[in-house]
Amino acid sequence: MLSTYNGEKYLLDQLKSIYFQKTKHELLIFIRDDGSADNTLSILEDFKKDYPNCEIIVQKGDNIGVQKSFLKLIQTAPDADYYAFCDQDDYWNEYKIETAIQKMNSFMSDPVLYCSNYEIVDQNLNVIDKSHIIEKGVTDSVTQILFQNRVPGCTMIFNKKLMDILKDIDISMVRMHDAYVLAVAYIFGKVIGDAQYQIKYRQHENNTVGVKNKFPGLKKWVKEKMELLRTGENYSMAQIASAILKKCDVQCDERQLRELQRIEQSEYSIKARLALFCSAATASKSNIRATSVSYTHLRAHETLRHL
Repeated sequence: MLSTYNGEKYLLDQLKSIYFQKTKHELLIFIRDDGSADNTLSILEDFKKDYPNCEIIVQKGDNIGVQKSFLKLIQTAPDADYYAFCDQDDYWNEYKIETAIQKMNSFMSDPVLYCSNYEIVDQNLNVIDKSHIIEKGVTDSVTQILFQNRVPGCTMIFNKKLMDILKDIDISMVRMHDAYVLAVAYIFGKVIGDAQYQIKYRQHENNTVGVKNKFPGLKKWVKEKMELLRTGENYSMAQIASAILKKCDVQCDERQLRELQRIEQSEYSIKARLALFCSAATASKSNIRATSVSYTHLRAHETLRHL
């Protein structure tokens, strides 16, 4: 599942890295274009002609942003045994898909999600850093996932059982697809981490989401939170927790249930909001010690928008 937007510079590299995967499984590249104004659509059409054996479906849509575009892909994806998120400017290592499927095969009776470490690369795919998310643990709690996810969606592959659950939950208030999918997998099934580096995560001047320090300077942090308040961004962690609770009231263990209930209650209680903020901030400091590079949208502090 690939969302494209003005991706002409690096898109062809990514498409080729998918097409030349060393796997015995048939691949379908399901693409939603988010209103590109450059040559992205032409590149996709040319690729279909140059690689006629590669099955590609392209949905042309209005510009709704990366968050909603990936959520549209979840909602409209055709039936398949496995699903993977794909960013237009990354590059997959050739055994990414086959490795993920082999690791998931032992758990196919459950909803299962696979994720891996990744290499941070420059525009020319030269390695500049590496993640260590798997060695330090993919997640500690539902709260940590929703407010400070450290696993980018571009490393994720998951099975149909998980996709069926994802499609059955109201996701209108989800901020980013990756934290949502990881939280659902953590609650309903299994999360498998691979310490190998299965993708090259490209950093360049036009990244919509990138690798950032999770503990920016106070001035920058305040500026970003004020921007959230100014734009009135339409999302609510409390409503996401409420939507998941409606689906998982019997699957949650006691700890997960308490976490989701606390997040849900933050919609109505200042005390609950402050408790969540302190919890997320603590997780932020912990993650600084745990990883050399961090993937984030600064979720640790998003509770502020409710204050």
